[in-house]
Amino acid sequence: METDLNNMTMRDLFAAFALAGMLSGDEETKNDWKDDETTAYYYSVKAYSWADTMILARRHRNAT
Repeated sequence: METDLNNMTMRDLFAAFALAGMLSGDEETKNDWKDDETTAYYYSVKAYSWADTMILARRHRNAT
């Protein structure tokens, strides 16, 4: 497992924020995360998808 925060990318940071947001909601979502590895994987993949979207939006904004 990677533990070097000095090598964290903007994508990693955005994904972390997205994941925190997804898990900050209802108790059922938090329980899914703890109890089901497949669900945890789904949320992680979704978080990186959101991060990629944020990076694209950032690039688009900077290009105009």
